[in-house]
This record gives sequence, C-alpha cells and structure tokens, in this order.
Amino acid sequence: MPTLYDPTREELSLILEGEPKYRIDQLWSGLYEHFKRPADITTLPAALRAKLDAQLPESLIEIRRETSVDGDTVKFLWHLLEGNHPI
Repeated sequence: MPTLYDPTREELSLILEGEPKYRIDQLWSGLYEHFKRPADITTLPAALRAKLDAQLPESLIEIRRETSVDGDTVKFLWHLLEGNHPI
C-alpha cells in the first residue's frame, strides 16, 4: 500500500478519479506547500479527507518543526514508521 508521499501527482489524480479536476491542486498544495495530512486540508470535503486518510497512511511522524523568524524556512525532524531512527 502506498503511503502519503509515495504517489506522484498523476497517481494522486487516479486516486481522485471522479472528483473535480481542481481537487488535485488542493490536495497537492495541502501536502507539499502547507505540510498537512489529508484530514487537515479543509478545502477538501470531509468524506474525501477520510477516504484519503484511509488510502494513504503516513510513513513519517513529525517529531519537531522549526520555522525561521522571517517564516521563509521550515525545518522538520521526522521518525520513520518502519525504522527506529529519526531523519
């Protein structure tokens, strides 16, 4: 089963088949610009968020996030679900 960040944009569009075309932009922006889980992307309908959460489990757990004073840089420390070491 693919995890949250495995599918390409094209593969995500297949998962969103039957949804309006703009949903891919909303999902992509939420994932890669705002670093949100599908359940937290409020521009998506609740039913779609639940479906995406079920189909695309997280492979990383955020341990720490630091944002620069000017807001231009965000750094993350992640924990892999399959491993024992932070990355």
